[in-house]
Amino acid sequence: SKDLTKKEINQIFDEVKNYISENNITENAYHNNKHMIDVFNNSMTLFDEYQKEYELTENDKLYLGLAPLFHDFNHSGGKLKDDENIELALTALKEYLDSTNKSGLYNDIKHIIIATEFPHKDINTDILQKIIRDADTMGGITDDWMSVVKSLGKEYNKTLQEFIPTQIKFLNTVKFNTDYCNGLLANNKESIIKELEKMS
Repeated sequence: SKDLTKKEINQIFDEVKNYISENNITENAYHNNKHMIDVFNNSMTLFDEYQKEYELTENDKLYLGLAPLFHDFNHSGGKLKDDENIELALTALKEYLDSTNKSGLYNDIKHIIIATEFPHKDINTDILQKIIRDADTMGGITDDWMSVVKSLGKEYNKTLQEFIPTQIKFLNTVKFNTDYCNGLLANNKESIIKELEKMS
């Protein structure tokens, strides 16, 4: 299908943001609409970073924007295994696309969403899958890392003190797929770990 214009794409993004705020009614402390919007914003940052190098199109941008806005839709907040969470998200995506006459986008978006299953499966990832994986896990190394730690701990029913070692382990072992995120990690890791250790 022909590429949409930037304006048309941004209009769809706005519609979907409204749609999830009205339809994804979740009590989750972390896997909620704020998280999906954060991952959307991270994905767009990384899209801009890699668009030229990988000759990404406006349609790629559309798929990459819609994937994070659905990737944790109806997330169980730890009650189900992640492959089951993904199935719930894909069902919600399909419902939305069918109701807005966009069913043709389903497979391209699904392809990106399935890469977010955690722990990550060892698959050959394309650039859009690499981007969403990094966008999904980079919250712990951005300026917003503190709220990520607090809400993740809460969702896992752990106190901040109990959860801090898990987060430190994450920072010490995480490997991102993009140079952009590995650079961010290299710059921020030590200072974030210092802060976490002070809090523990």
